Amino acid sequence: MRERKLRIKVRGVLIHLDGKTSILFLNASSLHICIAAEVVVIGLQGDLLVNNRAAAGLPDVPSDGSNRLVAGDYDTPEQRIGTFQYGRAWESCVTMTHCDDGGGWSYRPDGRTRSLDECIQMLVSTVTGDGNLLLNIGPLPTGRFQPQEIANLQGMGQWLRKYGESIYGTRGGPYHNGGWGGSCHRDRTLYLHVFQWAGDTFQLPPLQAKVLHAAVLTGGVIELEQTAEGLTVVLPASQQDKTDTVVKLELDSPARDEFVDGKPLSVSPPVPLTLHSPVDYQVFQRRTWLEGEICISGCVPSGSDSLEVQLTGESLHDNLPGGWITVGFDARVRYHLHKSQSQLG
Repeated sequence: MRERKLRIKVRGVLIHLDGKTSILFLNASSLHICIAAEVVVIGLQGDLLVNNRAAAGLPDVPSDGSNRLVAGDYDTPEQRIGTFQYGRAWESCVTMTHCDDGGGWSYRPDGRTRSLDECIQMLVSTVTGDGNLLLNIGPLPTGRFQPQEIANLQGMGQWLRKYGESIYGTRGGPYHNGGWGGSCHRDRTLYLHVFQWAGDTFQLPPLQAKVLHAAVLTGGVIELEQTAEGLTVVLPASQQDKTDTVVKLELDSPARDEFVDGKPLSVSPPVPLTLHSPVDYQVFQRRTWLEGEICISGCVPSGSDSLEVQLTGESLHDNLPGGWITVGFDARVRYHLHKSQSQLG
Protein backbone atom coordinates (compact mmCIF):
# COMPACT_ATOMS: atom_id res chain seq x y z
CA MET A 1 0.00 0.00 0.00
CA ARG A 2 2.80 2.40 0.92
CA GLU A 3 4.62 1.73 -2.34
CA ARG A 4 1.44 2.29 -4.36
CA LYS A 5 0.79 5.62 -2.64
CA LEU A 6 4.35 6.69 -3.23
CA ARG A 7 4.11 5.86 -6.92
CA ILE A 8 0.93 7.90 -7.24
CA LYS A 9 2.53 10.83 -5.41
CA VAL A 10 5.66 10.78 -7.56
CA ARG A 11 3.58 10.52 -10.74
CA GLY A 12 1.52 13.51 -9.64
CA VAL A 13 4.56 15.64 -8.85
CA LEU A 14 6.26 14.89 -12.17
CA ILE A 15 3.08 15.54 -14.14
CA HIS A 16 2.66 18.84 -12.29
CA LEU A 17 6.24 19.84 -13.13
CA ASP A 18 5.47 19.05 -16.77
CA GLY A 19 8.85 17.65 -17.78
CA LYS A 20 10.90 20.36 -16.04
CA THR A 21 12.64 17.89 -13.72
CA SER A 22 16.16 17.00 -14.90
CA ILE A 23 17.60 14.65 -12.28
CA LEU A 24 16.18 12.13 -9.82
CA PHE A 25 18.67 11.20 -7.08
CA LEU A 26 17.84 7.90 -5.37
CA ASN A 27 19.68 6.18 -2.53
CA ALA A 28 19.11 2.41 -2.57
CA SER A 29 15.82 1.39 -0.99
CA SER A 30 12.90 -0.71 -2.15
CA LEU A 31 10.75 2.43 -2.28
CA HIS A 32 13.29 4.09 -4.53
CA ILE A 33 13.09 1.14 -6.90
CA CYS A 34 9.36 1.75 -7.14
CA ILE A 35 9.91 5.45 -7.83
CA ALA A 36 12.48 4.68 -10.50
CA ALA A 37 10.23 2.08 -12.09
CA GLU A 38 7.37 4.57 -12.20
CA VAL A 39 9.48 7.30 -13.74
CA VAL A 40 11.71 5.42 -16.15
CA VAL A 41 10.47 1.92 -16.85
CA ILE A 42 6.87 2.98 -17.33
CA GLY A 43 8.18 5.88 -19.37
CA LEU A 44 6.57 8.80 -17.59
CA GLN A 45 9.59 10.97 -18.37
CA GLY A 46 12.10 9.06 -20.44
CA ASP A 47 14.71 11.86 -20.58
CA LEU A 48 14.98 12.16 -16.80
CA LEU A 49 18.45 11.34 -15.50
CA VAL A 50 18.52 8.80 -12.67
CA ASN A 51 21.61 8.00 -10.62
CA ASN A 52 23.03 4.52 -10.08
CA ARG A 53 21.71 4.01 -6.54
CA ALA A 54 18.11 2.98 -7.13
CA ALA A 55 18.83 -0.67 -6.39
CA ALA A 56 22.57 -0.78 -5.83
CA GLY A 57 23.46 -3.33 -3.15
CA LEU A 58 19.89 -4.42 -2.51
CA PRO A 59 18.96 -8.12 -2.52
CA ASP A 60 16.15 -9.55 -4.62
CA VAL A 61 15.88 -6.75 -7.17
CA PRO A 62 12.53 -7.21 -8.97
CA SER A 63 12.68 -8.73 -12.44
CA ASP A 64 9.96 -6.49 -13.87
CA GLY A 65 12.45 -4.21 -15.53
CA SER A 66 13.54 -2.33 -12.40
CA ASN A 67 16.82 -4.20 -12.44
CA ARG A 68 17.82 -2.04 -15.39
CA LEU A 69 18.08 0.84 -12.93
CA VAL A 70 20.92 -0.66 -10.93
CA ALA A 71 23.37 0.99 -13.34
CA GLY A 72 21.30 4.15 -13.81
CA ASP A 73 22.43 6.96 -16.10
CA TYR A 74 25.47 8.15 -14.13
CA ASP A 75 27.81 7.01 -11.34
CA THR A 76 28.02 8.61 -7.90
CA PRO A 77 31.28 7.93 -6.02
CA GLU A 78 30.88 9.17 -2.45
CA GLN A 79 33.40 11.03 -0.29
CA ARG A 80 36.06 10.67 -2.96
CA ILE A 81 36.84 12.13 -6.35
CA GLY A 82 36.05 9.68 -9.13
CA THR A 83 38.69 8.42 -11.53
CA PHE A 84 38.89 9.64 -15.11
CA GLN A 85 35.85 8.40 -17.01
CA TYR A 86 35.05 9.83 -20.43
CA GLY A 87 32.45 7.38 -21.72
CA ARG A 88 29.96 7.56 -18.84
CA ALA A 89 28.83 10.52 -16.75
CA TRP A 90 29.71 10.65 -13.05
CA GLU A 91 29.26 12.94 -10.07
CA SER A 92 31.34 12.85 -6.90
CA CYS A 93 29.26 13.40 -3.77
CA VAL A 94 31.54 14.99 -1.17
CA THR A 95 30.98 16.89 2.08
CA MET A 96 32.93 20.00 2.95
CA THR A 97 33.27 18.52 6.43
CA HIS A 98 35.68 15.59 6.39
CA CYS A 99 34.86 12.82 8.88
CA ASP A 100 36.89 9.68 9.45
CA ASP A 101 33.77 7.52 9.29
CA GLY A 102 32.77 8.87 5.87
CA GLY A 103 29.87 10.95 7.22
CA GLY A 104 29.52 14.70 7.37
CA TRP A 105 26.24 15.25 5.53
CA SER A 106 24.79 16.91 8.63
CA TYR A 107 26.40 18.99 11.38
CA ARG A 108 29.46 17.16 12.71
CA PRO A 109 31.41 19.09 15.37
CA ASP A 110 34.01 16.29 15.37
CA GLY A 111 34.73 16.74 11.66
CA ARG A 112 37.38 18.81 9.90
CA THR A 113 36.31 21.59 7.58
CA ARG A 114 38.24 21.30 4.34
CA SER A 115 40.45 24.23 3.36
CA LEU A 116 39.71 26.48 0.38
CA ASP A 117 42.73 25.08 -1.48
CA GLU A 118 41.43 21.54 -0.95
CA CYS A 119 37.96 22.47 -2.20
CA ILE A 120 39.33 24.14 -5.32
CA GLN A 121 41.57 21.17 -6.11
CA MET A 122 38.63 18.79 -5.61
CA LEU A 123 36.62 20.82 -8.11
CA VAL A 124 39.47 20.90 -10.61
CA SER A 125 40.22 17.18 -10.19
CA THR A 126 36.57 16.40 -10.84
CA VAL A 127 36.34 18.51 -13.99
CA THR A 128 39.65 17.26 -15.40
CA GLY A 129 38.39 13.71 -14.79
CA ASP A 130 35.30 14.59 -16.89
CA GLY A 131 32.95 14.52 -13.91
CA ASN A 132 30.67 16.76 -11.86
CA LEU A 133 31.04 17.78 -8.21
CA LEU A 134 28.25 17.76 -5.63
CA LEU A 135 29.73 19.60 -2.63
CA ASN A 136 27.64 19.49 0.55
CA ILE A 137 27.74 21.78 3.58
CA GLY A 138 26.01 20.86 6.84
CA PRO A 139 24.31 23.65 8.84
CA LEU A 140 24.84 24.22 12.55
CA PRO A 141 22.08 23.24 15.03
CA THR A 142 20.90 26.87 14.76
CA GLY A 143 20.37 26.48 11.02
CA ARG A 144 23.26 28.78 10.17
CA PHE A 145 26.32 27.76 8.19
CA GLN A 146 29.81 27.65 9.63
CA PRO A 147 31.90 30.75 8.85
CA GLN A 148 34.70 28.67 7.29
CA GLU A 149 32.24 26.93 4.96
CA ILE A 150 30.81 30.28 3.87
CA ALA A 151 34.34 31.58 3.30
CA ASN A 152 35.18 28.51 1.22
CA LEU A 153 32.10 28.94 -0.98
CA GLN A 154 32.86 32.62 -1.46
CA GLY A 155 36.49 31.80 -2.23
CA MET A 156 35.49 29.20 -4.80
CA GLY A 157 33.15 31.75 -6.40
CA GLN A 158 35.95 34.31 -6.60
CA TRP A 159 38.28 31.71 -8.09
CA LEU A 160 35.67 30.73 -10.70
CA ARG A 161 35.09 34.36 -11.64
CA LYS A 162 38.79 34.58 -12.50
CA TYR A 163 39.41 31.17 -14.04
CA GLY A 164 35.93 29.88 -14.84
CA GLU A 165 36.72 29.69 -18.55
CA SER A 166 38.99 26.73 -17.72
CA ILE A 167 36.10 24.93 -15.98
CA TYR A 168 32.70 25.78 -17.45
CA GLY A 169 31.72 24.07 -20.68
CA THR A 170 34.86 21.93 -20.82
CA ARG A 171 35.43 18.18 -21.02
CA GLY A 172 38.15 16.27 -19.19
CA GLY A 173 41.39 15.33 -20.94
CA PRO A 174 43.16 14.66 -23.18
CA TYR A 175 45.75 14.11 -20.43
CA HIS A 176 44.86 11.70 -17.63
CA ASN A 177 44.46 13.63 -14.40
CA GLY A 178 46.10 12.67 -11.13
CA GLY A 179 48.14 14.03 -8.24
CA TRP A 180 50.00 16.29 -10.67
CA GLY A 181 46.78 18.06 -11.66
CA GLY A 182 44.86 17.54 -14.89
CA SER A 183 43.62 18.96 -18.16
CA CYS A 184 40.34 19.84 -19.80
CA HIS A 185 39.41 21.17 -23.20
CA ARG A 186 36.91 23.05 -25.26
CA ASP A 187 37.24 22.64 -29.02
CA ARG A 188 40.81 23.77 -29.86
CA THR A 189 41.59 25.20 -26.44
CA LEU A 190 43.41 23.03 -23.91
CA TYR A 191 43.69 24.00 -20.25
CA LEU A 192 46.36 22.57 -17.96
CA HIS A 193 45.74 22.65 -14.20
CA VAL A 194 49.09 21.95 -12.55
CA PHE A 195 49.29 21.17 -8.83
CA GLN A 196 52.83 19.75 -8.73
CA TRP A 197 55.99 20.85 -10.51
CA ALA A 198 59.50 19.43 -10.73
CA GLY A 199 61.23 22.68 -9.89
CA ASP A 200 60.23 25.09 -12.64
CA THR A 201 59.50 22.40 -15.24
CA PHE A 202 56.70 20.05 -16.14
CA GLN A 203 56.80 17.33 -18.80
CA LEU A 204 53.78 16.09 -20.77
CA PRO A 205 53.34 13.46 -23.48
CA PRO A 206 53.39 14.71 -27.09
CA LEU A 207 50.36 16.16 -28.84
CA GLN A 208 49.47 15.58 -32.47
CA ALA A 209 48.16 19.14 -32.68
CA LYS A 210 50.51 22.09 -32.90
CA VAL A 211 50.46 24.55 -30.00
CA LEU A 212 49.86 27.98 -31.51
CA HIS A 213 49.85 30.02 -28.31
CA ALA A 214 50.47 29.48 -24.59
CA ALA A 215 49.54 31.70 -21.64
CA VAL A 216 49.31 31.43 -17.86
CA LEU A 217 45.88 32.53 -16.63
CA THR A 218 47.10 32.65 -13.01
CA GLY A 219 49.92 35.00 -13.99
CA GLY A 220 53.50 34.65 -15.17
CA VAL A 221 55.53 34.18 -18.33
CA ILE A 222 55.63 30.64 -19.64
CA GLU A 223 58.16 28.93 -21.86
CA LEU A 224 56.89 25.97 -23.86
CA GLU A 225 58.85 23.61 -26.08
CA GLN A 226 56.99 21.17 -28.30
CA THR A 227 58.83 18.23 -29.84
CA ALA A 228 57.99 14.73 -31.03
CA GLU A 229 58.96 13.50 -27.54
CA GLY A 230 56.52 15.72 -25.69
CA LEU A 231 55.74 19.13 -24.25
CA THR A 232 58.09 20.87 -21.84
CA VAL A 233 56.44 23.59 -19.78
CA VAL A 234 58.73 25.95 -17.91
CA LEU A 235 57.51 28.47 -15.34
CA PRO A 236 59.63 29.95 -12.53
CA ALA A 237 58.65 28.68 -9.10
CA SER A 238 57.92 32.24 -8.01
CA GLN A 239 55.19 32.45 -10.67
CA GLN A 240 53.54 29.11 -9.88
CA ASP A 241 50.21 29.26 -8.07
CA LYS A 242 50.28 27.33 -4.80
CA THR A 243 46.77 25.97 -5.38
CA ASP A 244 46.50 25.50 -9.13
CA THR A 245 48.58 26.97 -11.94
CA VAL A 246 46.24 27.34 -14.92
CA VAL A 247 47.88 27.24 -18.36
CA LYS A 248 45.91 27.92 -21.54
CA LEU A 249 47.07 26.36 -24.82
CA GLU A 250 45.60 27.20 -28.22
CA LEU A 251 45.89 24.30 -30.68
CA ASP A 252 45.55 24.05 -34.44
CA SER A 253 43.08 21.14 -34.20
CA PRO A 254 40.45 19.93 -31.69
CA ALA A 255 41.87 18.64 -28.41
CA ARG A 256 39.41 15.73 -28.36
CA ASP A 257 41.35 14.22 -31.28
CA GLU A 258 44.29 13.60 -28.94
CA PHE A 259 42.62 10.65 -27.20
CA VAL A 260 44.03 7.26 -28.22
CA ASP A 261 41.30 4.66 -28.73
CA GLY A 262 39.06 6.76 -26.53
CA LYS A 263 41.58 6.81 -23.67
CA PRO A 264 43.45 9.83 -22.24
CA LEU A 265 47.22 10.24 -22.48
CA SER A 266 49.06 8.92 -19.44
CA VAL A 267 51.12 11.45 -17.47
CA SER A 268 53.99 10.57 -15.14
CA PRO A 269 53.87 12.73 -11.99
CA PRO A 270 56.82 15.07 -11.52
CA VAL A 271 59.52 14.01 -9.06
CA PRO A 272 61.14 16.67 -6.88
CA LEU A 273 64.94 16.43 -7.20
CA THR A 274 67.95 18.28 -5.87
CA LEU A 275 70.96 18.57 -8.19
CA HIS A 276 74.39 18.72 -6.60
CA SER A 277 76.89 19.90 -9.21
CA PRO A 278 80.65 19.92 -8.44
CA VAL A 279 81.87 23.50 -8.77
CA ASP A 280 84.31 23.81 -5.85
CA TYR A 281 87.62 25.03 -7.31
CA GLN A 282 89.65 23.84 -4.29
CA VAL A 283 88.48 20.28 -4.80
CA PHE A 284 88.85 20.30 -8.57
CA GLN A 285 91.87 22.61 -8.89
CA ARG A 286 93.67 20.14 -11.18
CA ARG A 287 90.56 19.53 -13.23
CA THR A 288 88.12 21.85 -14.94
CA TRP A 289 84.99 22.52 -12.87
CA LEU A 290 83.03 21.50 -15.95
CA GLU A 291 83.57 17.82 -15.26
CA GLY A 292 82.68 15.67 -12.32
CA GLU A 293 79.95 13.51 -10.85
CA ILE A 294 76.34 14.62 -10.59
CA CYS A 295 74.46 13.27 -7.60
CA ILE A 296 70.67 13.13 -7.83
CA SER A 297 68.74 12.93 -4.59
CA GLY A 298 65.07 13.33 -3.77
CA CYS A 299 61.80 11.51 -3.17
CA VAL A 300 59.93 9.27 -5.58
CA PRO A 301 56.55 7.50 -5.34
CA SER A 302 56.48 4.22 -3.45
CA GLY A 303 57.26 1.21 -5.62
CA SER A 304 59.35 3.12 -8.17
CA ASP A 305 62.45 1.32 -9.44
CA SER A 306 63.77 3.72 -12.07
CA LEU A 307 64.04 7.37 -12.96
CA GLU A 308 64.01 9.24 -16.27
CA VAL A 309 66.81 11.78 -16.54
CA GLN A 310 67.34 14.34 -19.30
CA LEU A 311 70.70 16.08 -19.79
CA THR A 312 71.04 18.85 -22.35
CA GLY A 313 73.97 20.93 -23.51
CA GLU A 314 77.52 20.06 -24.53
CA SER A 315 80.03 17.74 -22.88
CA LEU A 316 83.81 18.00 -23.18
CA HIS A 317 83.71 15.51 -26.02
CA ASP A 318 80.38 15.80 -27.81
CA ASN A 319 76.81 17.03 -27.56
CA LEU A 320 74.67 15.28 -25.00
CA PRO A 321 71.87 13.09 -26.42
CA GLY A 322 69.14 15.39 -25.11
CA GLY A 323 66.59 12.59 -24.81
CA TRP A 324 65.24 11.03 -21.63
CA ILE A 325 67.43 8.29 -20.16
CA THR A 326 65.96 5.62 -17.88
CA VAL A 327 68.19 5.05 -14.87
CA GLY A 328 67.55 2.30 -12.34
CA PHE A 329 68.22 3.06 -8.70
CA ASP A 330 67.83 1.95 -5.13
CA ALA A 331 68.19 4.58 -2.41
CA ARG A 332 70.53 6.91 -4.33
CA VAL A 333 71.54 7.40 -7.95
CA ARG A 334 74.87 8.61 -9.25
CA TYR A 335 75.20 9.40 -12.91
CA HIS A 336 78.79 10.11 -13.98
CA LEU A 337 79.08 12.83 -16.58
CA HIS A 338 81.70 15.08 -18.10
CA LYS A 339 79.62 18.13 -18.83
CA SER A 340 79.78 21.68 -20.09
CA GLN A 341 76.96 24.06 -19.21
CA SER A 342 74.59 21.10 -19.01
CA GLN A 343 71.23 21.00 -17.31
CA LEU A 344 69.29 18.27 -15.65
CA GLY A 345 65.54 18.02 -16.35
